[in-house]
Amino acid sequence: MVQSMPVKILYFPVAVSAGLPALVADYMEESTDLNELLIKNPSSTFLVKIEGESMVDFHIPPFSKVLVDRSRHPSSGDIIVGVMNGEFIIKQLCIAYGTVMLVPGNPRYKTIHVTEEMHFSVWGVVTQIFIDPKNII
Repeated sequence: MVQSMPVKILYFPVAVSAGLPALVADYMEESTDLNELLIKNPSSTFLVKIEGESMVDFHIPPFSKVLVDRSRHPSSGDIIVGVMNGEFIIKQLCIAYGTVMLVPGNPRYKTIHVTEEMHFSVWGVVTQIFIDPKNII
């Protein structure tokens, strides 16, 4: 296991308006550790690169990265990374009436109804999404 070193960055504790401009108020800079902010279980957390467009409506475009915590118990509605027939897959997990479905975030892709023959397991739960604004389509 690799021990993570604290990554301290300055934190601007004032919300930045995405609508109308806001006046800049007096503020105090503080620092925050990204490891503490983003990673709850370091030994079971992984950064995973995403390929494909099936999750764009869930704000996970191609070339983004997701933080996956393998220690979290998956719940219906979670975005998960799973293993199906030996291949990794990322979808929204939906469990209803004893049925497990993997829902894409793009209407061009079909919902997958999981059956025992598919050899499916949840690998981990997505806890954060990282998007490079240069890669937004």
